[in-house]
Amino acid sequence: MLRSPFFALLPFLAAGFACSSSSGGADVDNSALAPFPDTAASAPSTVPDGSAAPEANPTPVPTGSNGTEGVPPIVGVQTAPGGGTDGSPSGAPTSPPADISTPTDMMPPSEMTDPSDTPASTEQNSPTPITPSAGCTRPNPATGQLSMTIRGNRADYLVTLPASYSTTAPSPLIFGFHGRNRTYLQFEQVDASQIRTQLENRAVMVFPQSQGGTGWNFDAEVPPSLEFFEALYTQMVSNYCVDTSHVFAVGHSSGAYFADILACRYGDRFRAIGDVSGAVQDESRLNCVGSVAALLVHGETDTVVPFSGGMGMRDQYLSRNGCSPMTTPGPVSPCVTYQGCEAGLPVAWCQHTEPTYTDAATGRATNHGWPSFASQAIASFLFSLP
Repeated sequence: MLRSPFFALLPFLAAGFACSSSSGGADVDNSALAPFPDTAASAPSTVPDGSAAPEANPTPVPTGSNGTEGVPPIVGVQTAPGGGTDGSPSGAPTSPPADISTPTDMMPPSEMTDPSDTPASTEQNSPTPITPSAGCTRPNPATGQLSMTIRGNRADYLVTLPASYSTTAPSPLIFGFHGRNRTYLQFEQVDASQIRTQLENRAVMVFPQSQGGTGWNFDAEVPPSLEFFEALYTQMVSNYCVDTSHVFAVGHSSGAYFADILACRYGDRFRAIGDVSGAVQDESRLNCVGSVAALLVHGETDTVVPFSGGMGMRDQYLSRNGCSPMTTPGPVSPCVTYQGCEAGLPVAWCQHTEPTYTDAATGRATNHGWPSFASQAIASFLFSLP
């Protein structure tokens, strides 16, 4: 399909990175990880469907004294002793809370349906053959908080299985990547509203902790994080019964940057990504492998990763997947889906004004967090793909 010149890619100078990929060991190590501050990409862009775009803030305001992603307005997470100083809840969650209360502005829209109403066997509803992994021969895989060693450092991650998990019916596999200065447990328990009901009960999920820093997209972070992904991917397909034709990545902020990096470098492994508040990493030095479908969510007044950064990521996928500027209503409001994309490679875009996270220093809403509709939109998009 011809690519429209309208969607010429825009340069984004987020952070350069070097290629590195190798397998990791399985021994536990307690070495600490060095912290890194937050960053954001910004560049002018246009909106293909003709709607007006708010002007991006060229100097992103950090959400916390040390550049944290911000504090999501949810309480009830159990934490380890000690206080945090980066604007996030004190310490790190030690175990999933029995119940996490959700404030009114984070509740799902009334039209959201219970995903349990849809049988797992019919969710894919696609002609794409299911490709069982080698792990379908192994019963009783490990779940919960696990770890391996990457470059001498302890690399933590969480694995969850859907209630319908079976060694005879492969499940989709989803990697979930947290935001900067957040943890893999905070992403699963607090930051990604409704991810448990919308995604975890329909797929095998793995939530890794970033390596080399507190995020995923700085120079020092990308190589060890890619190495961690390689080791995790090998472990998941070797030990869990998953469908290797339906492997997805979802991420928030810095984690969304990383999901985009993976979608470029490993487009032959991933079927699609679902990103919230991300931007495209500078990949001018790389030739992306294959193509993936994408659903992208971004706040119009995001003070951490400017709205133009999200539009730049969207435009990259519109060009890469051969889409037209025409849109139709997306999986849920306020999302739209672009028309004319190559078969099986849709692109959906969701811009919103939900306040979501709060800047710990100023008390102001950042429009940078995970909006109430995001998990359902991502689930509807991912699980409907052929």
